[in-house]
Amino acid sequence: MDAGPCITFCAVSRQGLLLEVLRQRYELMVPAEVDVEVARMKGNRGPQADFSNVSANWKKLTGNGHVAILDSSMGTPGYEVLDREVRRLTGLAMEERKLNPRDLGEIMAVAHAVVLRRQGREAILLIEDGMGQQLAADNSIKIIDTVQVLRLAAYMGKIGNRAEMSKLYARMQPLDSALLPVAQTGLLDKDHWRKIEAFKSRKQP
Repeated sequence: MDAGPCITFCAVSRQGLLLEVLRQRYELMVPAEVDVEVARMKGNRGPQADFSNVSANWKKLTGNGHVAILDSSMGTPGYEVLDREVRRLTGLAMEERKLNPRDLGEIMAVAHAVVLRRQGREAILLIEDGMGQQLAADNSIKIIDTVQVLRLAAYMGKIGNRAEMSKLYARMQPLDSALLPVAQTGLLDKDHWRKIEAFKSRKQP
């Protein structure tokens, strides 16, 4: 996972949705650089951009072992392989690239995903940043974003109706400039919710 979605879900205290939706099938992992970025996020940056809950809610996920932290420290197992991927992606040695925090989380997330895939594991990257999404696509890494998590949550019954979805997204959208206006996401489309209700009715015994 990249930092953006983690920060957004934690900021609105809905980090449990990440567990309920994604851990049904996947192990949740973040690079150590993303862990630091999310853990340090705090403060109120306006009436619609309150990040004061992020650090505590993030610690609930990592402290309870729900999210694995991928180490990239020199000397750790697999360091050379990861360094090779960072060099390929950026043209810089990993330790040199770490000196520049700009887009570091996205780059490390993609590099770790590539390494996991080359180990024969399925890797899907949760990411919102456009540059990061393009870098993942260029390296044949599948991606999922916040809107897709919310859509899956609705199908699972974790978000009960359009009004609840509208209220939640209205809280989340100002927190991340990469999130589209809700009208462009399809999350509130009546046809979409009819399909959800039909799906849930089929699932009932």
